[in-house]
Amino acid sequence: MTTIALVGTGAIAHEHVAALRQTGRDITIIACVDPNLERAAQFAAQHRLAHAYATTEALLDAHRIDCVLICSPPYTHMPIAITCMQQGCWVLCEKPVCGTLAQLDALQAVEARTGCFVASVLQYRFGQSAIHLKRLIDQNVLGVLRVALAQTLWFRSPDYYAVDWRSTWERSLGGVTMTLGIHQMDMLLWLIRDATGDWVSVQAQMATLNRSIEIDNISMAIVRLANGALLNISNSALSPREQTVMRLDFDHATVELQHVYGYNETSWTVTASPLHHEPIDLTFERWRTLPTGNFTSLLAEQHEAFYAAFDARRRPPVGTDALRPTMEFLTACYKSAALGATVARGSMAPDDPFYHSLTGAG
Repeated sequence: MTTIALVGTGAIAHEHVAALRQTGRDITIIACVDPNLERAAQFAAQHRLAHAYATTEALLDAHRIDCVLICSPPYTHMPIAITCMQQGCWVLCEKPVCGTLAQLDALQAVEARTGCFVASVLQYRFGQSAIHLKRLIDQNVLGVLRVALAQTLWFRSPDYYAVDWRSTWERSLGGVTMTLGIHQMDMLLWLIRDATGDWVSVQAQMATLNRSIEIDNISMAIVRLANGALLNISNSALSPREQTVMRLDFDHATVELQHVYGYNETSWTVTASPLHHEPIDLTFERWRTLPTGNFTSLLAEQHEAFYAAFDARRRPPVGTDALRPTMEFLTACYKSAALGATVARGSMAPDDPFYHSLTGAG
């Protein structure tokens, strides 16, 4: 049996509890933590948890915990993760796990000292339809990727940003690019990396419009890949008709994904190229090669993968090593927007101010 606890009891924590209980694994959620002890107690009662605490330290003093799920505000993620790993716990943390490449390196140093690991919640990678698509891409079934776009067009009201930790660099660790668009960008880069090579350069612009906040709520980027392909990426928190779109144009077919906050096998369409003479089933044979399962959420898929890794004592998926390419890309977008310049992959070493701060401010 795996004993876990949740730190943070906001809306996303409720979704995680539901997802955990879909996996069918031998997991006991023993406690929750919230600085507001009354709110923690209410959460514990609602989800039939045995204990509630006001601090992570109190939790870890009282119980031997195998894994901790962090759902607290972004600025608390890294210190809580370090505390938990130092007490022998593995950590699954809501995004962003940390705000900079320097902090990611610091987390990896703690992993090396403790033998515990931290992984980021980036559940878009875990849909069985996306895993199936990646297999087709890696096997060159669809031909070479030439063009792709990713659009995260969501809406966040002034009331959303009135919550103190959502509107500043120090507490949110970034704007729409880091906290909302990260899901779609991470998925796109993960899907194509092995087949196309990594991105080589990015040109980005960002803006803060119509909200009294410090952070970006619009961003756009043009990205060149190692094979010469171009990506067009847009992120918005000002789009009343919310939509999440990804499109990949290969030599043999166009693959499109449309949803809002979560997809399944019905969210995809495939259109064959008129120049491709070998038959391509336009629905990937209705995804008939997908593994069967009872999952109804992408979060459940990621929890299953994380706890399978924990049971096997192997590095978890979307751990700090797998997260680094995405963090480097996001950092390059912020640097490019700040400087008005093209940024090359691999150019942000520890002597670069953007390695230490997304604003380059140190």
